[in-house]
Amino acid sequence: MTDRQMRVLLTGATGIVGTETLRQLRSHGLHVTAVSARGPGEGVLSWQMGRSPVPAELTAPWDIVVHAAATTRWNMDPEEAAQANVASTSALAEVVGPNTHLVHISTAFAEGRRGFGESHDIADYRNTYEWSKACAERVIADLFGSVTIIRPPLIIGRRCDGQVARFTGFYMLLRAAMTGLAPLLIGEPEGYMELVPVDDLAGEIVKACLGGRPQDTRVVVLGRGSMAMSVATTMDIARATINSWRNRHGRDSLDAPAVMPLDRWERFLLPLARTHLSARQLSVIDALSFFVPYLSITTPLRPTVLIDDVTDPLRGAVRFWAERNRAIVLRQPVPWALKRPT
Repeated sequence: MTDRQMRVLLTGATGIVGTETLRQLRSHGLHVTAVSARGPGEGVLSWQMGRSPVPAELTAPWDIVVHAAATTRWNMDPEEAAQANVASTSALAEVVGPNTHLVHISTAFAEGRRGFGESHDIADYRNTYEWSKACAERVIADLFGSVTIIRPPLIIGRRCDGQVARFTGFYMLLRAAMTGLAPLLIGEPEGYMELVPVDDLAGEIVKACLGGRPQDTRVVVLGRGSMAMSVATTMDIARATINSWRNRHGRDSLDAPAVMPLDRWERFLLPLARTHLSARQLSVIDALSFFVPYLSITTPLRPTVLIDDVTDPLRGAVRFWAERNRAIVLRQPVPWALKRPT
């Protein structure tokens, strides 16, 4: 069978990973059927995986199934996370045959805080997203034979031009840090910030598809490991890129929020914040708490695939985000102030 004869099913085709993967797969001449839970679109079929039966168009035998469908929000409750990422994975049994090569997109953090993805305890993970992705990997081990599991860290725009289909994950942190929404960031300044350009990730997915089904389950972890940028360096690069963009548009430079270690924050400043900040400000702090675990990683990732330096891709990703969010990036942030005593 030649590459051009392979029949490939791609789930999550309208997401960050799926959009770029679909582009690259088709550029290699593969026949790809794309599906998404968001509804039908140009060249994309609709399938609510885990909620509705498989559409008739998808029942044909598949040579390759790339499972990129996922809900990546870090603040899901356990039931929502299980439905979004575990039930949808179980639904693959309807399209994965005995000769199908399943390429499953997981997360580099699926092993949780303890480095042990076999745990069923949510407390062993940074959030319910990680927990649900670990559960999904166990489902795959139970249901299927040898598969390829690809675990990326936080995803940014393409290495070549910064483009990305959606601004989620890292971009939520970028918006908070670079628009005055967050007065400070809680984390370890020298902690490891693992980022991967989406086209690097898609390239590894395509490589797995073209490489054939492994004899044993293969786990691919993407990252920089001990060479990953620090949190402080990442924020400095983002701030410099934003300020350069603002200056070109006639706006003053902004100060980046400081990165404060969690123990210092909880011991000294959080009690004052609970007393003196407004309800809205406290809600922002609570919302940003989901980023703390990813800004506090002091043990480097152990990648099996070492990606190239991401300094320039980070700059490109920030510039692309700024261009798509001009009104937000150009406005002057309002400094936080203590609430007036009643």
